[in-house]
Amino acid sequence: MLEALKKKARKNTFTQIAIALAISIGSLIVSNFAIFTYLKGPVTFVPGADYADYEGKYVTYDVEYVLSDFMSYSTVNTKTNVETLKTLSYIVYDDADFWFFGAEFDKDMQDTLDAQMDETVDWLYGDIDQVSNKITVTGTFTKLEGEALTYYNETVAEIGEALEYDYSDIAMPYYIRDGRVGNTDIAGVYVYAALHVIPLIYAIYLAIRFLSGSYDKNLKKFVAANPRISMEQIEADFGSAEQVSKNVWVGRRFTLYTSGIYACILDNRKLVWAYYYKRTGKRAESMVRTFDINHKQMNINCSEAAADLILKNYASNQPHMVVGYSKEQENVYRKDFQTFLTYKYNDAVAAASEDPFQAYE
Repeated sequence: MLEALKKKARKNTFTQIAIALAISIGSLIVSNFAIFTYLKGPVTFVPGADYADYEGKYVTYDVEYVLSDFMSYSTVNTKTNVETLKTLSYIVYDDADFWFFGAEFDKDMQDTLDAQMDETVDWLYGDIDQVSNKITVTGTFTKLEGEALTYYNETVAEIGEALEYDYSDIAMPYYIRDGRVGNTDIAGVYVYAALHVIPLIYAIYLAIRFLSGSYDKNLKKFVAANPRISMEQIEADFGSAEQVSKNVWVGRRFTLYTSGIYACILDNRKLVWAYYYKRTGKRAESMVRTFDINHKQMNINCSEAAADLILKNYASNQPHMVVGYSKEQENVYRKDFQTFLTYKYNDAVAAASEDPFQAYE
């Protein structure tokens, strides 16, 4: 018995570990290892470097000169048709290396950037020697493509017309996406980090629990709590039990099943009610709900077919149990338990030639 339960617990454990590791590793791959990039921190542009080498990297830059906005991103609520501004992209000028590039900011930065743009105009026309502020942008250095590149080039041309100079040769087709690590925003980085760390910790926990031999801890606790029951009795009952699924065995005296990495046991003599419960949708469940003489509920997760076999076994071999569900039964069980016991339990105890329910008295 123990070996069979151990094999099943091992299989369940390995399956759960595999799922946990798949989620952990998958979160890293989907996010392009964003958490490690974020923890490593951004790199700073080196003056005179080939800026194409920074493509796709997490960078930081102090913006001084803002020339013009060139693109905005909004979402539209399809129900209300209300448009919501999300981000704004600006063309900025690097005076040290004499080049243009783009920078994308959250919409909440619009007033600050517009003020910086006004100061930049004053600086261009010689009204001030330098701007008063620097705006730090930290994010992924991304190549401009498609419509974004078109908007960028058109705006660069408009700036050139206004200043009577062709800036196309120094307009680098890149922009820094503030608050982005790859294609993931900072909040997403933390979500992906959680999806990596939590399943990984859980997988380690499962491995430790299994290797420590705790798969049978519920059986040991059961025997310890019931000194009149020995492991040999459980073994003997298991030998003649009906295996209704890969995880569940129903004997005359005990029901044994595996739940996750643990082997579990129910004393059939203490059960007073059992029925099948199913819920569909996002939180789908399929189980046999059992209730004992002490009002304790224990659930056996199983398919509907296995549940049918479990309940048929109980109905045939456990005369003291109410098998099946009705709303009236539930109300009586919860509000008048002693009346509920008169349905099956009390009569079965009284009729027994040898009292198998002595443990309750």
